[in-house]
Amino acid sequence: MRKKYAKGNNEYLVGVSLRHINWDDTVFEVTLYVRLKGKRKWMSFVDTDDYRYRNLGIKERIEERKTKITSEIPFEWIEEVKQMEIDRISKSEYEY
Repeated sequence: MRKKYAKGNNEYLVGVSLRHINWDDTVFEVTLYVRLKGKRKWMSFVDTDDYRYRNLGIKERIEERKTKITSEIPFEWIEEVKQMEIDRISKSEYEY
């Protein structure tokens, strides 16, 4: 689920989706895209091609993403989109 927000001269696209890590673990994955108001192209807020980012371990990458994203946008935006995703999933039909 994604939702747009505006803050200052930027527009943000906050995405939250359910991601399976392995058979037992499922987490909500948060993505953040940003663009200047009036522009068309969304850019990923966290540069995953950055040399320093690529040299981090998995746990350090997760912490880096969390720190960067929560320093830029309010946590309430993430919670709102997460609740929208939960509502969408709860309406899903069962598959046998």
